Amino acid sequence: LIGSGGPKPAIRLSVKSDFLNLDEIYIPEEEAAPFLPLPDILVSGDATVNRLLVSGLNLQNARVSFAMQDQIVQLTDISVDAYGGRLVGALTHDQTNIRNPKVTMDIGIEKVRVGEILSPILPVKDILTGTITTKFAGVSSLDSVGNPLLNALTALGSLTIESGQLSNWPPLQQLATWLKIPDVETINIKNLVGGFQIDNGRVASNRIQMIGQNTEWIA
Repeated sequence: LIGSGGPKPAIRLSVKSDFLNLDEIYIPEEEAAPFLPLPDILVSGDATVNRLLVSGLNLQNARVSFAMQDQIVQLTDISVDAYGGRLVGALTHDQTNIRNPKVTMDIGIEKVRVGEILSPILPVKDILTGTITTKFAGVSSLDSVGNPLLNALTALGSLTIESGQLSNWPPLQQLATWLKIPDVETINIKNLVGGFQIDNGRVASNRIQMIGQNTEWIA
């Protein structure tokens, strides 16, 4: 504990860990207690975790700086190695309104294997390959355990998928059978670029352009 030069005590922390499993300490929403005010102190520091397990994702070399003041927690300089690429960004957890806490996100995903990084939220691990690069900024209310509420998420972003392939997807398989063209079962993606907007959980895309093996699609 060190003096802050003011009425509030201040704490500076530096945390290092070889392994941290956040899934082990996850509290189901039905067992969660209501949000309580954060301690009225100043906290700052940094953390490094060599291996991090969260939502079934196996991540490495996680680094973050953090600060807490006046019911706001900031995570900055986030950097995590993940599935051939890297996750970077910043988060702000704001519970100045204890009845409606919010999180603000500014996230970047750099050349990560798309099927594996999306597998916790979409069943695409064996369907979509390639690397994904995306940037998005958004804000959302939180559920009782601190997760963003998807139906309250508002965000704006862009994405790129490179050297990918879409296969083993039932709608494509059905289309190939109906057309009697087996090649339709697989779509090779050289480059897919587009923008997206999320408004209270509703997703809209902006000018998606995809270059395939012998085709170019714009939507």
